[in-house]
Amino acid sequence: MARTRHGAHSVFLDPNFWLTLAPSCRQSALSPAFAFDISAPPAMTSTSRWSLQGFKAVVTGSTQGLGLAVAKEMLQLGAEVVIMSHKPAEVEVLVAYVEKLWGGSLDGLVNNVGTNVRKPIHEATEGEYYNMMRTNLDSCWFL
Repeated sequence: MARTRHGAHSVFLDPNFWLTLAPSCRQSALSPAFAFDISAPPAMTSTSRWSLQGFKAVVTGSTQGLGLAVAKEMLQLGAEVVIMSHKPAEVEVLVAYVEKLWGGSLDGLVNNVGTNVRKPIHEATEGEYYNMMRTNLDSCWFL
């Protein structure tokens, strides 16, 4: 994750350190030199994070795992979030709910669904392949 800070390029390494690459004054045409500054990241508080107040979003795959974490964080930042299910009847109810709640408009969609076949590829069935393609590719198009 690259960020720009004070005209230098900062690269996020882990939650405890930032690596700042600042062009050195002693650069040559053949080998550019960089000064490395490893320092603590800027303090992150609830007031320093951005606000999603009034932001309306649907988060797919949000009943567990990463999708649930994304939905919770968006709620903490003030967004209005609808959690989505993979069951067709529940999706129809969701669409009707979003239309009633927000007039059918959304500000964002977090498409957090995906699947794979956890076995050697030569053991996968045609049905498993098509299920994976419908989930991982087709769902992006139709959402």
